[in-house]
Amino acid sequence: MLPSDFGDRRRGVFPMATLGLAGALLLGAAPAASAAVPSPALRAQDPPSPQVEQAVADEVSRRWDVPPEAVRLEWRPGRDALPSEPHGVTLVGSGAGGDWVVEVSGEGGLARRGLRAGVAGVRWTAARPLPRGHSLSEEDLRTEPVVRWGPPEVDREEPGPGWVTRRAMREGEEMRAPWVAPPVLVPLGSTVEVWVRRGRVVLRTEGEARSSGIWGEVVRVRLATGRVVMGRVVDSGRVEVIHGLQGGNDDEC
Repeated sequence: MLPSDFGDRRRGVFPMATLGLAGALLLGAAPAASAAVPSPALRAQDPPSPQVEQAVADEVSRRWDVPPEAVRLEWRPGRDALPSEPHGVTLVGSGAGGDWVVEVSGEGGLARRGLRAGVAGVRWTAARPLPRGHSLSEEDLRTEPVVRWGPPEVDREEPGPGWVTRRAMREGEEMRAPWVAPPVLVPLGSTVEVWVRRGRVVLRTEGEARSSGIWGEVVRVRLATGRVVMGRVVDSGRVEVIHGLQGGNDDEC
């Protein structure tokens, strides 16, 4: 500050710039350099609108072949504000692990936001501590809600009564393969019913199981003639021969 300015202030004389700023404040006018506050509807950190959520859930449902109400979405932070009324949505990426980039078109143009998708369901847990080799009953099992992120597992089997624990299980621990397994329907060395299909004709005979198996597994069976064939376990104590697969000699068993 120059000495002359200090003397002017003591005599009540102020520079014109100072008077102009004071007048603007008294009149309620905002300083010219103030930045405009964006509308809350345009903020990138705002959650997507219900319309966007539903459109994305419908697209995930179509790709994964699951009900839309079972889809769960977890949105990532982004720089783009998503339009509240979408004209269309596109999922960009492979969806591995449930991760996609979503492109949403609207009146304001195209906006992008990352997300993780999953499917709501239940998981089976141990209702109490269970030892290894235990055959499960209904009292041993309980369910609790869970979201499994990523695409649903194909042909996922849920444990049930009759399944067997392959190791000791703690209470509340999830019961899934390989810790629990379906019961063995064909034990090693047991006598099994063997079905051989020839068109509409079914030939039935008996044999000895040379390996054990659960439902759907392929086992070796020695017939009464000494021939060893390969068959698929279709029920308790029953095997259906698979044509074209030979079991080899019994000495190899």
